[in-house]
Amino acid sequence: MEKSSAEKAEEDLRAKLWAARAMDPDDTNPKRGQYEANAIAQNVLREELGHFGKYDGASYDLTDRQRDLLLAHGRQDAAAALVVASSALEAVNAMQTRMRGLRRLLWAVLTISLLSWLATGCAMLLA
Repeated sequence: MEKSSAEKAEEDLRAKLWAARAMDPDDTNPKRGQYEANAIAQNVLREELGHFGKYDGASYDLTDRQRDLLLAHGRQDAAAALVVASSALEAVNAMQTRMRGLRRLLWAVLTISLLSWLATGCAMLLA
């Protein structure tokens, strides 16, 4: 039995997401989230346009004016969502960078404190 367009689309999406995760298994690439979101959006679009076969989704009885209005608003909403998501991802990436810096600083302070404590203890033993 032949797979439905939804099944083909799902397989295609899984392959793309697997490839993205395989290239960055430690999740260190700040652009990975953007790539995954884009892959999902492209997959939905390609499925609805029939790339994976006849689209089995909903069909609407719209006038040309209604269709054009929905398309315009959909594009506007998508653009706004892209800006918000990109800003959020940039903020998260900036926070991760700051946290790495704070971790390094904390290790440096702890190392210096330990060395100072050891030096003080050794000096007391030699006195």
